[in-house]
Amino acid sequence: MTDHAQQFFISYAGTDRAWAEWVGWHLEQAGHQVILDVWDWRTGDNLVQRMDEALKRADAVIALFSTSYFEDERWTTEEWTAAVAHRDRLIPLALEPLTTNDLPRVLAAKLRKNLHGLDETAALTALREAVNSGSRPTAAPPFPGTIPIPVTAPVSTASHSKPRLPGSTGQPQVWSARRRNPDFAGRETEIARLRQSLVKGSKSVPQVLHGMGGVGKSQLALEYAHRFANQYDLVWWIDAEQPDEIPVRYTELANRLGIAKPDAGAEANARALLSHLDSRERWLLILDNAEDPAQIEPWLAQGAGHTLITSRNPNWAGTARTTPLNVFTRTDSLTYLQGRVDGMNDEQADSLAADLGDLPLALAQAAGVIANGGMSLDLYHQLLATNTTQILEKGDAPGYPAPVAATVTIAVSRLTDHHPDAVALLDLVAPLGPEPIRNSWFETVRPRLATIPGNPDDPMWLHEALSPLSRYGLARTESGSFQIHRLTQAVVRDQTPPDQAVAIRNDAITLLAAVNPGDPQSPDFWPGWAALTPHLTAHHLATTKQPKLRPTLLNAAHYLIRRGQTRTARDLTAAAHTAWATDLGQDHPDTLTAAQFLGHATADLGEHAESRRIIEDTLARRRRTLGDDHPDTLRSANDLASALHSLGEHAESRRIIEDTLARRRRTLGDDHPDTLRSAHNLAVTLHSLGEYAESRRMDEDTLARRRRTLGDDHPDTLQSAHSLASALHSLRQYEAAAQLLEDVRNRRCRILGDDHPDTLRSAHSLASALHNLGEHAESRRMDEDTLARLRRILGDDHPDTLRSAHSLAITLHNLGEYAESRRMDEDTLARRCRILGDDHPDTLRSAHSLAVTLHNLGEHAESRRMDEDTLARRRRILGDDHPDTLRSAHSLAITLCSLRQYEAAAQLLEDVRNRRRRTLGDDHPDTADATRDLAKALISLGRRFEAQRLLAPQRKKKLRFRRKRK
Repeated sequence: MTDHAQQFFISYAGTDRAWAEWVGWHLEQAGHQVILDVWDWRTGDNLVQRMDEALKRADAVIALFSTSYFEDERWTTEEWTAAVAHRDRLIPLALEPLTTNDLPRVLAAKLRKNLHGLDETAALTALREAVNSGSRPTAAPPFPGTIPIPVTAPVSTASHSKPRLPGSTGQPQVWSARRRNPDFAGRETEIARLRQSLVKGSKSVPQVLHGMGGVGKSQLALEYAHRFANQYDLVWWIDAEQPDEIPVRYTELANRLGIAKPDAGAEANARALLSHLDSRERWLLILDNAEDPAQIEPWLAQGAGHTLITSRNPNWAGTARTTPLNVFTRTDSLTYLQGRVDGMNDEQADSLAADLGDLPLALAQAAGVIANGGMSLDLYHQLLATNTTQILEKGDAPGYPAPVAATVTIAVSRLTDHHPDAVALLDLVAPLGPEPIRNSWFETVRPRLATIPGNPDDPMWLHEALSPLSRYGLARTESGSFQIHRLTQAVVRDQTPPDQAVAIRNDAITLLAAVNPGDPQSPDFWPGWAALTPHLTAHHLATTKQPKLRPTLLNAAHYLIRRGQTRTARDLTAAAHTAWATDLGQDHPDTLTAAQFLGHATADLGEHAESRRIIEDTLARRRRTLGDDHPDTLRSANDLASALHSLGEHAESRRIIEDTLARRRRTLGDDHPDTLRSAHNLAVTLHSLGEYAESRRMDEDTLARRRRTLGDDHPDTLQSAHSLASALHSLRQYEAAAQLLEDVRNRRCRILGDDHPDTLRSAHSLASALHNLGEHAESRRMDEDTLARLRRILGDDHPDTLRSAHSLAITLHNLGEYAESRRMDEDTLARRCRILGDDHPDTLRSAHSLAVTLHNLGEHAESRRMDEDTLARRRRILGDDHPDTLRSAHSLAITLCSLRQYEAAAQLLEDVRNRRRRTLGDDHPDTADATRDLAKALISLGRRFEAQRLLAPQRKKKLRFRRKRK
């Protein structure tokens, strides 16, 4: 294609892989070097590192433009932007018609070669011209009608046979496959992975797609056959469910190829076909619904073609390369449903997909029923819950041999006679959740399971029961666990006789009650609780009605609260409290513990008034039944102090927490986790009361004790470290606060996850510290990210979300974006007034911030009105000396100066300065701010001598009014 060899990196979207291989093959045939991910990169390689290396080595990047190429979240964006940035070495080839509006602006003006709509000769010419563009010929160009396409010997790195031009029309010369499914949707990743697996190496290695019935194995194989038909000369589909029929189907193919001998018999002709395929390329055999590897292996072809097998059975080791096929991703489910059912919105499609477990067959049936107008979506949901088997028998699903209910029923029937232990295991786990079930849960409980037949002491029983379930696609097995699809469970439950259902439910309860993952407060044991909890909340078991599960349910609730899964925790504790209050009485210890955790979960959802009601009732009952010093009573007292703090009643919160701390120190000791929890809460309350130095002292002591007794990474330890950082921040030790917060955030990210509420609190506080260190851009980025996460996780009105919105408004204000800051302040203030009340400290912070922004927008009269109202409220609620009260007074004085009311401003500033000198000291930055602003007011009044005397220690500092957002 050119006189000198070059190295090209081919950038393409996964759906255009056939084009990438076609371009790459012809470039290498012409003597060039090609870097193509599916040829040169291995599974497990670092994608970013490989891509970076390829872009550095390549002389140019060949970009295959298509609609898919420019989709969001593809790596192609990084590839073409890097190519443009590095010497603009991009060679664009268009695979489909594109307008300038389809391309990013930076690429719209680039000349590109079109490969679409051309035959192979013309496409090769276009490729050659694109690669060799800009150079003049060294000899007279040949007559245009006979341009030769130079072909050199293949280079050693290319072991692939010549690909056909993608997009070329016509089926292979020999074709036998069903009609293409016009409703096929999604599965792009799986198709790309399947294609990559099939083209690996030069010899045919059979590829097995395995998965449960209804997952779409045959549909994927059919789509692959049609999509890549132009890459084959022969495509033949064989129903392999009956292995004895395979030689017959092979004979039909042999006859089509003209190599069959009429008198030879099916087996001889089949062997002749296999020998014939050994010498051919470009063939694809699809063995659909094969189940027994031993019976299939003798009929697997060799040679440079492809064999694709679909099977429920995952056990093909030593015979074929296996690829598990799972249910649809939720994105694929939504794409499919909305493509089949007109007018279905995202929320409706998401809800239906969740109820159907994203199973393609079930989605196809549901779409068939709903799209035909015979049933509303609401009625379908209702019947799915109440008449599962009946509804799963309805709906046309072209391409599938049977509906979901029949698929499950047939598989179970085949197992019943020969594998009763497998059927019993399936019955046992049908009432559980659809999440993975750990094998280890059965190790000690087997002798107590009355519904499982066989020897209870047989250590191999679980393996023997799971193997047939896996082989028939009724269970998905992993290392150490197995999983049953929710619809399989539903059909099995529906078909279980009522007399057996009671015994099965008892065994399921026995199984769950025997599981003990460990301390629910320790992250070390959270993986075990994460596996168990979904089964405890499965509504088919009515777990709150089972006495032996009460301790496990309470521990699970505690885990959910600590893990930040607040809504699930509230649902579980509310159900448990209601059931146990009726069955056991409202004063039973288990009922009160459920109420305690219900109060926690309600508070974590930001519903502080309701949380207070629950906690006060629980505390009163525990005091009456257990006494004032009982550990459970003190837990409720501690909870009430926290609830009052969240409601802004800091003085009463302090009184209760000081009493609780004293009692815990006396009864439990200074280092007990409950004692340290009270000490932490007192430090937080002192901070809210403006007593930053004492708050810091308590935080340092509590942190040291928690590090020693719990370890550096325990959530309680990180809670104390975060609290200490907040105290340091309020004491204006921003550098120390930022360092500590960064460490806490990193630990919380690693232990709790990026989206845990505690992690987001650390991110919020770190953003504030960075802002005060002058890192405004990074502070804004973190504020925006934290706010987006909190809105998604907790909702727009949660107090934590509003705290983050308030912080972002401050950052925008100090970046000079007053209009946007005002908009956010007004929205946050309105929400806080509605949710927390007009006098809550957080509401008053928003009012103060809005007043400051209005001042800087020149609306001094309205700013004054808001300052006066906020100051009056803060004096009444927080006291005259609270730092927030003094901020409001200082802010009002600045606005009075802007209104030229210097006398009133000077009087107010003098009072602020005196109070700050007394509470914070002469050297505190807030005191210095008040001194400078008072001097400025005095100068405006003509009292320069007094001003100079005030400023004697600060003569070198510039005088000016400064409005700060804090």
